[in-house]
Amino acid sequence: LGRPQVDRLKADLSFAQNTGQVWKFVMIPEPMQNLGVLGASDRYEGYAAERSEILSYIKNNNIQNVVFVSADIHGTLVNNLTYQNGPGQAQIPSGAWEITTGSVAFDAPFGQTVAGLAAGLGLLTPAQFAFYNTLPRVNKDAFIEGLVNNQLAQLGYDPLGLQGSEIPATLLSASYHAMHTFGWTDFQVDALTQELTVTTYGVDPYTAAQLDANPSLITSLNPEIVSQFRVAAIPTPA
Repeated sequence: LGRPQVDRLKADLSFAQNTGQVWKFVMIPEPMQNLGVLGASDRYEGYAAERSEILSYIKNNNIQNVVFVSADIHGTLVNNLTYQNGPGQAQIPSGAWEITTGSVAFDAPFGQTVAGLAAGLGLLTPAQFAFYNTLPRVNKDAFIEGLVNNQLAQLGYDPLGLQGSEIPATLLSASYHAMHTFGWTDFQVDALTQELTVTTYGVDPYTAAQLDANPSLITSLNPEIVSQFRVAAIPTPA
């Protein structure tokens, strides 16, 4: 971000906390969560010092209910945000979490892209890649989740999702990810409880050629809920 932007972000977060604003949404173009070394220079993961400075500031100043909302990877992935004080040191939960929002339309979505890259790098055998391509959408999501989590585990990162983290989240529908759909994410805060409900809608992906060949078929697709969860608001001091 550069020093002026980092300082402004930290000041804004403190101001929001000190004035009683419950949810703090930080909109960024690239993911803050750890996803592995491949392509890290196109994410905050590739800039660990600045990333750790931001997340440690949130942790050390007890700034609650911080949600990073990012995009660019063409899929919906959710995770709590941890950081390190130095290479090889333990991961520290920041208390913040992130959701990457999928694209409305992009060929191909996250899951297909990752599977293709993994096959090209030899992480998937031809037989495994062929098996992946036979799976229905939900099972493809589970397949890619396992592939990603395997890479995260090798680096000491938490697996995808908010289960087992300190984030007070409850999964309501499907899973914490949607890697093979086009769609959007909706954020709703309950006026009384301040609970945040995050709902991702999606349709099956399609190519530009399929759209050109049969536009009415594509425009008649009905979005469905492909991920939904609720996060309780941590009370802010009076």
